[in-house]
Amino acid sequence: MEGKSQHMGTIYRLGKVEDILAEMDLSEVADDVAEIDGEGQVVISGWYVYVSELDIRLYQGMVGYWDKEMQGYMPELLVTVVLEGGAKPENTDHIYLGQGGMVVTMTNWLRGRLAVDEIEQLKCKIVIPDDIFIAERQKES
Repeated sequence: MEGKSQHMGTIYRLGKVEDILAEMDLSEVADDVAEIDGEGQVVISGWYVYVSELDIRLYQGMVGYWDKEMQGYMPELLVTVVLEGGAKPENTDHIYLGQGGMVVTMTNWLRGRLAVDEIEQLKCKIVIPDDIFIAERQKES
């Protein structure tokens, strides 16, 4: 858990944060699930990247659709999920899904309001729920 806690509160540039995330072991962070149209679901990471300048959270996720034959949700595509302000993952009215990484998704979501190099320079933080660290400390005691 040391690797995670050292990143908490650190300010990154959005263009570099995915490289940092790739080096982190976030497997212990529980995912969240949101339904789409009753037939599909989006499983999103329990951690997120917060971009304070735009008041948005970026999650990595996967879209899956119900497979009657397999009787389960089957992964369809990897996505980056954008949530504005205090929107909850369960409220799909406030979700933007983009295929591709965070910068590509942000470029599409912003529709030209910022250039790609400006998006790459946005300041952001990696946010991991506190209960992950509390649970880990309890295991160590």
